[in-house]
Amino acid sequence: MVLIVINIFLAIGLWQGIVIYSDLKNSVNWPKTEAIVSASKIIKSSGKFGDTYCPEWDYYYNVDGKKYNSTKTAFGSYKCHSYRKYAERELNEHPIGSKVFAIYDPKNPTKAALKLSTGYPFNVLILFCMLVVLEVVIPIVIFKVYKYQTHQT
Repeated sequence: MVLIVINIFLAIGLWQGIVIYSDLKNSVNWPKTEAIVSASKIIKSSGKFGDTYCPEWDYYYNVDGKKYNSTKTAFGSYKCHSYRKYAERELNEHPIGSKVFAIYDPKNPTKAALKLSTGYPFNVLILFCMLVVLEVVIPIVIFKVYKYQTHQT
């Protein structure tokens, strides 16, 4: 039962990673449109290795005469900063009211970001490897142990 629950969570994570990777791959060819920054802030996260600071912009843009809003900075991964001053410096590159360009999905204009990511979503690879281990390696080991034990008795 535990294995089933773990597989469900891994499958959901893998699916999310595939969606992120697909957006990352496809967004290279998506069109850009002018956007206006309406708000900005720094998101602070605390973790095992210390604090990180991520700049976030709220911006709106028009596609085919319809207004959209987004806060997504990049498709895929986006590097945050270990020092707040670097996040502030980046945040100040696009002050409120400034014009930026949003990259948007022409099939779904609600999906937009300010930048393209150069990073590969490693969570997809990690989750895939974990699924392989859980679905292939562990059953083989269990089968061999069971087969070995039945031959010993």
